[in-house]
Amino acid sequence: MRRFSLSTVAVLSFAAMFCMPGFAAAEPLTLRLGHTGYPGIAFTYGYEKFKEILERNSGGGIRVHLYPNGVLGSDRVLTESCQLGCLEIAMCGSSNLGNFIPTAAAFDLPFLLNPDKHDQYLAAFGDGPIAAYLDKKAAEVGLKLIMSMDSAYRGYATARKPLDDVESLKGVKMRTTASAVDMATAEALGMNPTPIAYSDVFTALQQGTVDGELLGYDALHNSGRWEVDKFFLQTDHNHTVIFAFMNRKFWDGLSKEEQRLILEAAREAERLEYAYNRDVVRRGEEFVRGKNVTIHKLSPEERERMKRMTASIYDRFDSIDPELLRLIRETQK
Repeated sequence: MRRFSLSTVAVLSFAAMFCMPGFAAAEPLTLRLGHTGYPGIAFTYGYEKFKEILERNSGGGIRVHLYPNGVLGSDRVLTESCQLGCLEIAMCGSSNLGNFIPTAAAFDLPFLLNPDKHDQYLAAFGDGPIAAYLDKKAAEVGLKLIMSMDSAYRGYATARKPLDDVESLKGVKMRTTASAVDMATAEALGMNPTPIAYSDVFTALQQGTVDGELLGYDALHNSGRWEVDKFFLQTDHNHTVIFAFMNRKFWDGLSKEEQRLILEAAREAERLEYAYNRDVVRRGEEFVRGKNVTIHKLSPEERERMKRMTASIYDRFDSIDPELLRLIRETQK
């Protein structure tokens, strides 16, 4: 296994186990990949396909060890670990990426994307211009972008309060991600944003610590949230891209052939995950409708009202990168 020499041990809980002094590399090359996905979610499938394809195409010369379900920590902990060289590949969703690349706040802006033009948006990742630009930004913080995967468009769910329109969101204590844009969006709609760990949300909803959460049909189904979330306002106002980053120094130390095999496996796994995600979202909606979850989809008039209510957010964040914003908007023409 190839590892890095570290001068100090990180504060991460698993650093003592994974950040070991360097020693001579031995074949096969082993890549440890940590993520927070669980069975049934699309990006979990994507990482599984990445492992399968890379191990097959390398003839066993490269092996991937997957650590799912957040066993190594949250997006933030995983990405910090990757930066430190304690983990070769780490997942980080776009909503948490702003902790490392502030310009990534653009991904969370409300109504930046039209779901009807989603395929055009996805085409800008992989070998496309958005991925290329983001990889340059990642290099500045010691990371190499490897994969970009799809997920469901998001809306708001509550456990007890009916959601009949945008107005019904007012006063709701809503669990959001730690994204400043997600929190600002909730505030603009009259909610009280509460960023808590994803793993704690189910219990928080049961106990009334929060009234609802920001999520899509994929998580509403596969995480079992439908058991406690009984109302869903389908706003489709933003979308999360699930990235996988490699430690940049580790990447630079690989041979050109190893780099080629990794990126080829990533591109193929991305394409498979995109198709799988469409099915996951469709099945998720069908499933929760059958579980007596009351769903309200915004009318065109309600959508325009919500857009007006959140329009000022674009002016609140000087960290939003005009070039990244331009690249995203190019996909929506």
